[in-house]
Amino acid sequence: MISEKIYAAIDIGEWSSKLVIGTVNSDKFNICAIFNSETQGISSGDVSSKNEIQRTVIGLLEKAKALDFDIHKLIIVLPSSNMNVYRKKASNNVTSVNKVVSSRDIELLKNACASHQIMTGEMVIGIYPIQYTLDGESVEDEPIGYRGNTIELDAFVVSSPQSLAKGIVDAIQELEIEILDVIPLPIALFNALIKEQEGKNGVLIADLGGAHNSVSFFYKNLFCGYRQGKTGGTFITSELASFLDNDKKQAEIIKVKYGSADLNLATNIEVYKNKTSGKMVKEKEIVEIVDRSLNVIIDEVSKSILYLTKNNHLPIILTGGVANTEKIQEKFRLALNDDVILRKFDIVGGSDASYYACFGAIISYIEKFSKVERELSNV
Repeated sequence: MISEKIYAAIDIGEWSSKLVIGTVNSDKFNICAIFNSETQGISSGDVSSKNEIQRTVIGLLEKAKALDFDIHKLIIVLPSSNMNVYRKKASNNVTSVNKVVSSRDIELLKNACASHQIMTGEMVIGIYPIQYTLDGESVEDEPIGYRGNTIELDAFVVSSPQSLAKGIVDAIQELEIEILDVIPLPIALFNALIKEQEGKNGVLIADLGGAHNSVSFFYKNLFCGYRQGKTGGTFITSELASFLDNDKKQAEIIKVKYGSADLNLATNIEVYKNKTSGKMVKEKEIVEIVDRSLNVIIDEVSKSILYLTKNNHLPIILTGGVANTEKIQEKFRLALNDDVILRKFDIVGGSDASYYACFGAIISYIEKFSKVERELSNV
């Protein structure tokens, strides 16, 4: 049996779920197992069946147990569907008689930020401090142990649809699994993909997922904004299925095999024959469909970037399934006129946002207690 300290994170996406297990030994973190499954129980960004979510989780845990990983504690990556980021401020009087700030004062202050009005049906899933102020003087970190009368907090508050966030957490808790932490997907991706200086100077993460695309904005290593588009990889697949007069499963196979973001490389060679109609399809025709669909996604990403950054040009990190499309980086760079980076650490992860999210979630949890060296490729 493995002797190192074991950590496990689960990402329950709308289309697929992933369980990533890592170990810490001598302050070095290594990923040692990855398990995949189709997701059941989530549809259109909401929980459709708690029982099906539980079956998805149980299936992944059973796969892990078959390799001697008996997991009873999980870090949850919370899906970013319809997530919002608000900037909120709150102030409280220091509660102790001797006016020394305690951890309870910090907790009360964060709760005060979280209690500010958000949209109906949402719940707060994260509070990320920008600045603490004690009696009008700013302090760099939580001012625990400082002496003063009034403490203030300026923070970004992240919310999620209550039915989605609570539905996933409740489903897992009912399996008698201890939840160590719940981390929003953009935060998890940031911890895995972004270098410290990038996060400090300002960076964008464009997650080109199956159900939709999204853009997350980080500055001074803070989660400052999020915007979600309507289209993703399944949009490309649907467009191909319609053109080929075929089912989506076959269209997905063709998309992966022949799809490209570079029309110049496509040939006029006939590469596919429709079994029903007998129609022969050229490679160039397939790439043209993919290209037109990608233009729709890029347009949504561009509008999200403009909304979040007001024309400030920042590096854009691409991830997600669509980011595996051949020549995607060049197409985004030409369309957005920005520094576009396709970050792939190794062939194990590729541009799989779910894999990186689980890795980032584990790192986020561990680094609350101690710093660790990271290894992505040791699988």
